Amino acid sequence: MMIKHWIQAARPRTLPLASSAVLAAGASVMDHSTQWSWSVFVLALLTTLGLQVLSNFANDLGDYSHGVDDEGRVGPQRALQSGVIQPKSMRMAVIICAAIAFGLGVSLIFASDVTRSNFSSFIIFLIVGLFAIAAAIKYTVGKSAYGYVGLGDLAVFLFFGVIGVLGVQFLLGMPWHDLDWSTALCVGASSAAVLNANNLRDVENDTEKGKRTLVVMMGFKAGKWYQVTLLAVSIAAGCYSIWNCAMTWAWIALLPLGIQLVVMLQTMREDVPKLMDRFLKRIALSVFAFSLIHFIQHFL
Repeated sequence: MMIKHWIQAARPRTLPLASSAVLAAGASVMDHSTQWSWSVFVLALLTTLGLQVLSNFANDLGDYSHGVDDEGRVGPQRALQSGVIQPKSMRMAVIICAAIAFGLGVSLIFASDVTRSNFSSFIIFLIVGLFAIAAAIKYTVGKSAYGYVGLGDLAVFLFFGVIGVLGVQFLLGMPWHDLDWSTALCVGASSAAVLNANNLRDVENDTEKGKRTLVVMMGFKAGKWYQVTLLAVSIAAGCYSIWNCAMTWAWIALLPLGIQLVVMLQTMREDVPKLMDRFLKRIALSVFAFSLIHFIQHFL
């Protein structure tokens, strides 16, 4: 039974979105470069998933410690909130996950020819990795949790979008001047949109508990316009990325992003915060499908 609770606390439904950055990066590399390494790709995927699970455990611990997760919370019940896992056990899980993520990250850096042969690149990626681990934990944990002062969106946009995609591209052998920023923007904006949909859903409880997300700071209506902007950037960047792809059937990968266009329209018509919950999975799965289809096309 405990294994079931830990699996639920890891929030498997968030993992496809986390893997989108690595899949999109892999597709971009195959679009524009002859370089490829399966060991780097797999280690990048495992590292990203490890960071996501770490973030989920830390988020559970942080929100519980701040009193945000209570009977007023909308969405799936958290592990600490329900009492199936104790805070002491969750703190240990955070430490273990951080150690695993660090080990995977170091292995990833060593596996890449680029960082193994260039000491300065090695140090840069090591520092970025340490910042990524710290960001995963400090989102809601501690008195200085940045997720409580409106910086969560920026962190998600960077680490699970721009830095994630561009970093994997570089580790796979793409030169800096060839990095695909449009794909990075697509995944980053989509990731931020998932978090913002979550914050739109929780705006009433977050306001009451003093969790100052961007939606709380700007208001629900402005938060919806911000959501539309994120989705518009995601769609536009995805289209530009595919436009630059030489594959004949590359445009098929754009079809899932049509879901985001529908979500944009539905978001503007929705005035009940808790009903925003249904958009989280749609946005996450749309960018995952975009990245996965574009990646798989190279093997067909």
